[in-house]
Amino acid sequence: MTRPSDGDPADPPGRPVPPRGAGGRPAGRDHPAGGRGAGGPAVPAGRRPAADPPRADTPHADEDPPADAAPPAAPEEEPEPSVDDQLRALGEHGADDTDLQDAIQAKLIAERVASRLQRDPSGMRIGNLALFNGSVTVGSGFHFSAPDGSPATGARGVRRVDAARLAAQVERYLRPPHFDDALDRLWQHRLLVLAARQGTGRQTAALNLLAEVLAMSGDGGEGDGSCFHVTDIEAVADTDWKPPTEGCGYVVLLDGVMSASTMWTAEAIDEHWLAAKADRLREARSFMVVVTGPPRGALVEASARSLHVVTSLGDVDLLAVVERHALGPAPDAGARAALRRRLAESNALTLLTEERPEPQVAIQVATAVRDDEDLARTVTALRDPTGQVHAWFGQHRDVESICMAIAAAVLEDGAYLAFSDAAVRLYEALTPTTGPPPDLRFWEQLSAGHPWIEVVAGDGPAPPRVRFRNPLVQQAVLAYVWTNFDGRRPALLEWLRGLVTDRHIGVRARAAVAAGVIAWCDHGHAVRRYLRSWALDRSWALRQGAATALAVMGANPGLTAATWRLLESWAREDETEAGRRLAATAVTAVGGHLGGAQPERALRLIRQALDGEGSRTLLPAVFSLARLVELDRTAEVLNALLEWSEPQDSSPLVAKALGIFATVTCEPPATVADEDAGLVRRSSPGDGPPPLLLAQARDHLPQLAELWARALARKPAQTYALERLRDCLDAYADHDPVIRRNLTAVLVEVATRPGRHRERLAWHLGAWARDDDRPSSSAAHIRDALARAR
Repeated sequence: MTRPSDGDPADPPGRPVPPRGAGGRPAGRDHPAGGRGAGGPAVPAGRRPAADPPRADTPHADEDPPADAAPPAAPEEEPEPSVDDQLRALGEHGADDTDLQDAIQAKLIAERVASRLQRDPSGMRIGNLALFNGSVTVGSGFHFSAPDGSPATGARGVRRVDAARLAAQVERYLRPPHFDDALDRLWQHRLLVLAARQGTGRQTAALNLLAEVLAMSGDGGEGDGSCFHVTDIEAVADTDWKPPTEGCGYVVLLDGVMSASTMWTAEAIDEHWLAAKADRLREARSFMVVVTGPPRGALVEASARSLHVVTSLGDVDLLAVVERHALGPAPDAGARAALRRRLAESNALTLLTEERPEPQVAIQVATAVRDDEDLARTVTALRDPTGQVHAWFGQHRDVESICMAIAAAVLEDGAYLAFSDAAVRLYEALTPTTGPPPDLRFWEQLSAGHPWIEVVAGDGPAPPRVRFRNPLVQQAVLAYVWTNFDGRRPALLEWLRGLVTDRHIGVRARAAVAAGVIAWCDHGHAVRRYLRSWALDRSWALRQGAATALAVMGANPGLTAATWRLLESWAREDETEAGRRLAATAVTAVGGHLGGAQPERALRLIRQALDGEGSRTLLPAVFSLARLVELDRTAEVLNALLEWSEPQDSSPLVAKALGIFATVTCEPPATVADEDAGLVRRSSPGDGPPPLLLAQARDHLPQLAELWARALARKPAQTYALERLRDCLDAYADHDPVIRRNLTAVLVEVATRPGRHRERLAWHLGAWARDDDRPSSSAAHIRDALARAR
């Protein structure tokens, strides 16, 4: 408990504390020149910290120096400020500090993003993705590849589609809304371009269109009723190409396919090619369906003018597809109801309506039902993003598509324009050019080649957001890119570093989370390759990004122990300026869910860092302890502060502990109202919730009274504690009856302790109540309560 303070040199009350603004910043005091930010140093006013962001031409710490390079000269370090100066600088970082508010908001957004990764335990178990030995394709089952990955060619560049397989497709096919219109166009014009995005069942639709139109034609040619897959794309690009067998149907897959010699793609399809090809098909009494992605290039104009082009067949009811394939064309009501229950119990409904709303997936689910397989296991396999990601990257090699996938993974659920800007920056990094800016139109391509990504409209004025349909895909994409894109890893890391220090708060937060997810692949390599160098950097934003990434890394159960060992080793680094940056990063990293899960361990780490001589850990400790209070670890935090200040002398650790207590007690909880509008912090009545420790004061009355008594008893903590107490009166107690009652109860309890606590409080409360510029009604109320409690 508090020792009697009679004879304490700080005991006799001096002049009143200078007035401070409601946000905690002294009225009329200039803001310090630097040193702001979570993980940044607390520096005396007017002194520029040594932790300025690096210049753009400064070599990054990520880059390993040559083995024979001479060690760099140690920079001259400024002397560490006194504890008095540290507390004074701590007071400079108030609620009106924009940089700190950005730092806090980025931290909260990162926690919210990271928490989504932990909602599904399977997301933590993906780990290192297995590498496929052979090629993998996606679609509805009508891709043809040779074992070596080269196009499979048959006689005259075509391959017959198995008749039994085609019959099964026709028998169970559920026509989409605009199928009949497309069939009519094919019947009349012999040629149809089905320009639709992947995952819509377009290839199955193409085969059904051909089967139907051939049945209608009744041509008695050599290949009557047969369908062929065209494998020689270069040949079919020629307008003079003729079907090798008359009276048949031909399907051409032209989505992402390019001939090495002609460079011909779907973008080259124009009205001239359509007319010429239709004439050749008519001469051969044959039909053709060309399957492409959504129109691009010349096909855009052709789709607007020509009846040969159809851009959508309409959405089909996927549950009806499952019923048709699993139960047949006319199931009874009982069988349908039982099927729906089974789909719901196995999470197949979520799979089909949210994560993978694709006809191909519905057919796989139906096959499992029809064959009486374990449906839950089938759904789990279909949800597993590993195969999806490997298949997609195996098929898509163009830089534009790859940049979209990577940017979506790093900025998952972020605003569309932030996503597109990041994707453009990555594209420029991977394809450097001195010419004009590339004509990139990501919005068009998202729906064309990325069925796993959706753009969700925001509410009201909120911007649209880009996210994966299955949230586990984010991790799978990041893991694939990090472990497979060997030649592009340096450029990717430089791009990610730029996002971690971006001016957009949401971009910074999401990029830091992505850096932590990447660390799940090989945490040792991630620490050596970028996390340690970020934590050593002079930029507070980069250090905060490292702290966030480490917290995400520690959230993986398999990496929790390794993360704690790393952070605890960093917390002991206090002999050099660089080491103190590591310690500050470690303190920042445990101020969230990682520390909330093991509060005693987090508090020991913070104590270790505060015990050093450096000042960099003071401000991070304030924010980390405040965050632990918000995570309902109040009792542990207060007990730790009591332990750290137990000597009740003028030692640095005691002064720091009491200064931290006074700050945390009077700080309102941090909240994020809008990622683009900024952080909502209470600086005047009605702006937000009051400080948690004041709102919950009666639950922790003995601990709060003891800590306030210690903070008000002796300098250097005394001066700072009085300033913060006055802030609480002005900002909260004068306007909130609950806070006034709670603060009254705490200070009355302080006054009952031996020594001059009552006298000191009465003097300062009286001075604040009589202040000509800012008279405090709550100060007068509490002073009267102290007099009545004698």
